[in-house]
Amino acid sequence: RMHAYAAELKFEQAAAVRNQISALSKVLHQQTMETVGDADIDVLAVIVQGGRACVNLAMVRGGRHLGDRAYFPAHVDDALATAEESAEVEVLKAFLAQHYLEKFIPGTLILNIEFDEPALMLALMEQCGHRINLVFQPQGQRRQWLEMALKGAEISLARLLSEQGSQQSRTRALVDALS
Repeated sequence: RMHAYAAELKFEQAAAVRNQISALSKVLHQQTMETVGDADIDVLAVIVQGGRACVNLAMVRGGRHLGDRAYFPAHVDDALATAEESAEVEVLKAFLAQHYLEKFIPGTLILNIEFDEPALMLALMEQCGHRINLVFQPQGQRRQWLEMALKGAEISLARLLSEQGSQQSRTRALVDALS
């Protein structure tokens, strides 16, 4: 119908049909994001930039993506000064150890960073009482979840750095005005 309207130079009707198609496509995409099964999965994306870090945690429960939450660990500079591994790995290890200390740990963790920390994983498995599968290169829908979590981490960290920059410039302007 959209092409027929366009051929008849009825562009407003063609645009309305295009918008309907777009809306239906979004709904179908959202439904496919919820049909992986009954899995409980946490998707963790870690990025470090500008002396700050962001860990974006996307929670999937019963196969449904429930949403994301961005965490901004403190003392990143201190950890980086003594780090033997990459900054992202250090942040991830600290986050896993602290976040899951008293919280539910799902059977699968999808991570954007590969790391090998058997002592930490053993401690987490003993705490939760079940095996934890680490997935570093997910496929299909799990890959989409990881890409969304990574994009969320990038956006959240960029927003934080931007807010810090504007706050610092306002503080400098206030100091200049008072002196």
